Amino acid sequence: MNLSDIHPVTEFRAMLEGCDAYPDDVVAVPEPLMGTAAFPASSGLVRPAGSTELPPFPYGGLMVIGHDADSLDLHDDRRAQGIADGDIDHGLSATWFGLYRLLDLGGVSHDDVYVTSMYVGLKRGPSVGAFTREPSAEFTDWCDRFLEHQVRVMRPSVMLVLGSVMSTEIMRHCATRPWAKGRLPAPGHRRVDVCGQPTLLLAAKQPSIPGRLRADGLALAAAWDSPD
Repeated sequence: MNLSDIHPVTEFRAMLEGCDAYPDDVVAVPEPLMGTAAFPASSGLVRPAGSTELPPFPYGGLMVIGHDADSLDLHDDRRAQGIADGDIDHGLSATWFGLYRLLDLGGVSHDDVYVTSMYVGLKRGPSVGAFTREPSAEFTDWCDRFLEHQVRVMRPSVMLVLGSVMSTEIMRHCATRPWAKGRLPAPGHRRVDVCGQPTLLLAAKQPSIPGRLRADGLALAAAWDSPD
């Protein structure tokens, strides 16, 4: 089998098995969720509830990047119930409800989207609070290199980061500074190289938090419709 015959999500999952840099309070995903959820909790691709099939990978489409996938407790609960937080027919999480609205406002087909996380693994303990209380340069470096690989494979024409923390985190992957550090930038896209890939970069308010969804959706529409 040629590498070109391997689905990218399958390749990404295999690469994750080589991660040996997890902090003590973060664990590898024990088993991916069926249905729809962000990678690495699931495939990062929108698919029917209960499905384990991998849809075609959206090369050149929209890459959405959140901070981390979930907590271990929530992940295990969803897996036991056979559901995922992005399953349209099974009670969406607030984040996925807002994300689908954002995509609809932006005129982006669900088939054109890959949703991933800056940091791999699942946090131990409650879902609130810091992802890890024991961050390490080794773990951050591994996650950075893994994100860069995903970007090189997908070559997204548009990249959307979720939340003010991610708007700062993504800056270490940018060839030039796209906006001021430490606060969520105003809606609108910036043309910048991210992980060596020319793209249109946007930062949106967390979709689960009301207040800017329409403005962020219109900004996404402008980027998605950009001829360049």
